[in-house]
Amino acid sequence: MSLLRLFYIGGYKMRKWYFPYGKDIEKESVNNARIETFRDNILESLAREICQNSLDAFSDLNKPVKVSFNQKLVGIKEISDRESFKKHIIPRARKTWKNDKNAQEFLDFYANILKQKNIKILKISDYNTTGLMEENWESLIENAGISVKADTSSAGSFGIGKAAPFASSDLRMVFYNTKLKDGEEKSIGVTKFISYDRPDGMTAQGVGYLGEDAKRPMRKQISFGFEGRTECGTDVFVVGFNQDNHWKNVMVGSVLENFLISIHNEKLVVD
Repeated sequence: MSLLRLFYIGGYKMRKWYFPYGKDIEKESVNNARIETFRDNILESLAREICQNSLDAFSDLNKPVKVSFNQKLVGIKEISDRESFKKHIIPRARKTWKNDKNAQEFLDFYANILKQKNIKILKISDYNTTGLMEENWESLIENAGISVKADTSSAGSFGIGKAAPFASSDLRMVFYNTKLKDGEEKSIGVTKFISYDRPDGMTAQGVGYLGEDAKRPMRKQISFGFEGRTECGTDVFVVGFNQDNHWKNVMVGSVLENFLISIHNEKLVVD
């Protein structure tokens, strides 16, 4: 069975969201335990987890790691393959979870977000870091319950923190960009949706990917209209950022509470 998810319209490559599927797999509804862990303190958790991950990926120990947070409003058309959600994925999920009130409310909310003209995106970027090498990429994108760190003393070893960006997204959708020292670039979109039954009798898992082909990443940067990356490191795009205009103040507080020593010792700069 082909996993190809690319279509050509007028010579333009259209990438499609891909949800791995199978027979008799466990279905997951809207209450994702890893995401719910961060619901009560979304911004504090996001700032803490992101900055710690960046510190764990130091490149030059003689210079500080820099982490920047930048929000902007972009056109909803920047979200690739929205039509698949509208025409196929959401209707199938509605049918699958027809007796689950929470799932139906989630799907209503999801559909309404996709109807909007614009959507907020938070871009988080780090500098003076190594970027996501292969084992780090697999840990972040493809695996659950594991985190690959540079050494055993690095904070966070169970991989729970990588769910924090999804908790801050109305669509539970995050895109990743990374650039390595050898110049390699790759990017992918991930959404923590819900499982749904397919017409062929198979069940699609709740995690979907938008890459070059199925889970294979795109070998180029994505930007959503932000400035592109020119040096090693990683960008995280939180699509449908769900926080109000006070988000900066909350994040400043979290950064100071968790990383004051690193900032004082000139190991971390946060913009």
